[in-house]
Amino acid sequence: MDDGAGTVYLWQGWWPEEVAGWAPLRWRAEWRCGLETALQYGKARGAQSCMQVWAGMEPSAFTALFPTWRLRPDVALLQPGRQSGDKVPLNQLLPQLTRTLYSLEELRTSLPPGADPRCLEAYLPTTDFQELLGITKEDFYTLPFWKQIKLKQAAGLF
Repeated sequence: MDDGAGTVYLWQGWWPEEVAGWAPLRWRAEWRCGLETALQYGKARGAQSCMQVWAGMEPSAFTALFPTWRLRPDVALLQPGRQSGDKVPLNQLLPQLTRTLYSLEELRTSLPPGADPRCLEAYLPTTDFQELLGITKEDFYTLPFWKQIKLKQAAGLF
């Protein structure tokens, strides 16, 4: 959504509570694509800023674009950690979803945004990878898949 005054908005709904399986990974990939698309659109339009806004927390500058917009306090309750009127520049969010390296602690604590849980080892810096798995990345990826899984399980990356 372009407000005509130089700001492009990317509106994000809420995350359903009963999501399981691969849905979170697909959702992150789609979110990343949305961010990239909105940034490209903003650049093509000469926008001064591109902002992410969240359902139930929309700033008044965003809701004013829609004559019949109704605030949804019930949806706001589904956005923990957000404040009413929150907006974040897309160029600050995108790097979080496109990181290629994470520390071992980050990977073991929780799934980082944008990380593929099937190949957590790929996000380790080369030296940490070799120290943890006792093998270079190149050699690891030449192993049969079952051996890769055994090494990852032993290292706690599964």
